[in-house]
Amino acid sequence: MGKPVDAAEAASWYRRAADRGHVLAQHNLGNIHFAGTGVVQDAALAAQWWRLAAEAGDAIPQYRLGNLFEQGLGVSQDREAALRWYRNAAGRGNRDAAAALLRLGAN
Repeated sequence: MGKPVDAAEAASWYRRAADRGHVLAQHNLGNIHFAGTGVVQDAALAAQWWRLAAEAGDAIPQYRLGNLFEQGLGVSQDREAALRWYRNAAGRGNRDAAAALLRLGAN
């Protein structure tokens, strides 16, 4: 939109909004920490931000937390936690989460 992309500046604004409870900002802050876009890549920080958004009902971070718990990335590997987050996300219509439940033989 007429300005150069500044990932670090974007991260700073996401952080301000996320600290004030903005769910989409928490979701996006998890995304950028997981990818390392404008911040240090850190799956544990991604998990922390995604958890806040997931607890507020955002299905995509719920699915992503399921992935992290399934693989043990940034959190301890925990099949039951993975299934719980996948179920939450699938219950909100997330098809990837529903597929993960099928793949794991759980519903």
